[in-house]
Amino acid sequence: MLAYEAVVRRVLEAAKKLVPETWLDETLRDDGTTTPTNDAGVVSLLEVDGMKLLLTGDAGIPALTRVLDELEESGFASGDLCFVQVPHHGSRNNVGPTVLDRLLGPTANGIPRGVACVSAPKKNPDNRHPAKKVTTFLRRGYPVHATQGVARPNYDGGPGHHVAVPLCLVTSWLARL
Repeated sequence: MLAYEAVVRRVLEAAKKLVPETWLDETLRDDGTTTPTNDAGVVSLLEVDGMKLLLTGDAGIPALTRVLDELEESGFASGDLCFVQVPHHGSRNNVGPTVLDRLLGPTANGIPRGVACVSAPKKNPDNRHPAKKVTTFLRRGYPVHATQGVARPNYDGGPGHHVAVPLCLVTSWLARL
């Protein structure tokens, strides 16, 4: 019986990977886990000229929940961010819909609120980072760009700079930020 259950479990996990993320159907889940080391990292909120930027490092759902509890006590409101780093190279285990709703706001119906960036390795043989599910940031008004190994992303593509790669086509409004 145990072998049968293991096979069924593997088939169900494989089927979940085939379910596409769409604008209306979010497949990201709130039960993602990461290591205690990742959850013990630094999360920094910077405010420059009235713009709020959040650097998340490798924080997972528990760490981001604690950070949001503190930020909300200080008057932070979802959708206040101009820029947010997608945690842990874009791992689907580090964010969930509840944390994203609190951080970025609910579905934005295509209305831009800010920019998300994921620092992902250039050499990524198993193609795990960034997970395609983290493009759900776009649903909340934060198009995701990936550095894919570029040390210093630059959105204007000036001399000596590399342009961060958009993970979606809805990026034309970036020039207005």
